[in-house]
Amino acid sequence: HFHGNRHEHAHESYSAKWAEKTEEETGLRLLIECPVVEGLYGNDHIEAIASRTGLSIDEVKEIDSRIRCEVAEELGHHRIDSSYSYLGK
Repeated sequence: HFHGNRHEHAHESYSAKWAEKTEEETGLRLLIECPVVEGLYGNDHIEAIASRTGLSIDEVKEIDSRIRCEVAEELGHHRIDSSYSYLGK
């Protein structure tokens, strides 16, 4: 159960951080789920976010990396790679 709670926290934190970022950038608070929840990975995930937000691919990549680092830190990790286990890549 403990590890499941960590996954749930990571998913919720990722979405909350994206909601904040999309509101700052677009004025809309959008629900962006992590790759493992959306079932989209890698470039497909990035392109889907760009399409939904109107942000450029580069902007989405930068924001996504920043959010992943923040989530990893919350979980006690210090590398973006750690977020892949919780969020998908």
